[in-house]
Amino acid sequence: MIPDITFELAKNDEDMYLFSPYDVERVYGVPFGEISVSDKYREMVDDGRIRKQKIKARAFFQTLAEIQFESGYPYIMFEDTVNAANPIAGRITMKSLLGNSSGQRSQHL
Repeated sequence: MIPDITFELAKNDEDMYLFSPYDVERVYGVPFGEISVSDKYREMVDDGRIRKQKIKARAFFQTLAEIQFESGYPYIMFEDTVNAANPIAGRITMKSLLGNSSGQRSQHL
């Protein structure tokens, strides 16, 4: 799952933060997969209670493209595009880094 914010960060040659799913759930009270990362990204970056790791957004996409070209994996799903096209109220949440949908829709965040 790749949220739109990652494209903005790469376009602007900014750093990108990877968040601890455990900390995000502890702070927000819902599983990380139910949160719109694009909507909450800057807030999570500024929240000292959430552990995070900084990487280069452009380097992330370069590595992802190389791996995908060589192996065909990982499968990519664009979180914001999927949810924008969702005709049913609520978010389509993902429970796996491989993009397997849990089939659940959430009214949270």
